[in-house]
Amino acid sequence: MDAKVKKYLTEDPRAPRCRHLRFDDLASLVAGVKSVVYTNISGGADAQALEAMCCDLKLQKIVLERRADSESEPPIVPVLIGTDTVRLRAACRSYAHGESASWGAALDYPECCVESFTRWERQPRHKDLIHHIWANSRPGAPISFLMNNVCNFHSRLRDVASRAAFPSFQARNQGFDWESFLPWHPCSYSCRRSLGRSRRVYEVLKLYMPHMAAFRRKALSKPMIFWDQFQFAVLDGSCLKVPGGLVVSYRGVCQPRSLISGRIERALNRQELLKVSAGGTIVEPRGMAMPGPYVFLPFAAA
Repeated sequence: MDAKVKKYLTEDPRAPRCRHLRFDDLASLVAGVKSVVYTNISGGADAQALEAMCCDLKLQKIVLERRADSESEPPIVPVLIGTDTVRLRAACRSYAHGESASWGAALDYPECCVESFTRWERQPRHKDLIHHIWANSRPGAPISFLMNNVCNFHSRLRDVASRAAFPSFQARNQGFDWESFLPWHPCSYSCRRSLGRSRRVYEVLKLYMPHMAAFRRKALSKPMIFWDQFQFAVLDGSCLKVPGGLVVSYRGVCQPRSLISGRIERALNRQELLKVSAGGTIVEPRGMAMPGPYVFLPFAAA
């Protein structure tokens, strides 16, 4: 265990913390999964903390141009940090040009995932990205918790309505860790490249922050019914694969809680068992009408 890394990947609340730098992003640099990470700084103390971390971990830094529509106080300043000068400069150029494909490649996302995200982004009036990912996935089998990106809203808040709804979601889950292990959006929940790299990030976090890694694994291992960005239900239970589909045994809806209606949440809380076909359709229990369209995401601790 590297003492300098432990200084920043730590569960000690008194440790220096770069406010906007996600633990999974920092762990991806430590694991060698990524050589460039995008983050932000806000205020002098945050800038000093990031500078000290870059010095300790021998990371390079490029401060990017602040977006014209950013009005936060203190101002949020975008930054690139990483281990590879060439890739940092390439990411800087991509940021300036606003090209998603070259930007994703410069940030070391798998090529298949970059191509998939770019296709989704170019669709007119597209559905949420989760629907796009699920459409490319193999149904009928549990999905590893390492691939759970439902609450990774980066690059998914693409209109006024979704940006306005995000604070309500945050308020409803205040203090709950809903972040993922995968630092990008996969092309499918069957993507082997994303699964392998996410596992390496998880192993780093498990080494340096074992309690947080265990808590996050438990939270991300629960099956979900997903309608839209802030319309989903996390079921406090697990999936069992059976001939023709899955059986879900659960104790009710749990965190992270979305903005679904109380009627749907109460209906789900009255159930203890759901049957799901191989195609992902819930075989609805008597007296419960499941509104659609939805996808069933069988996340599991695999």
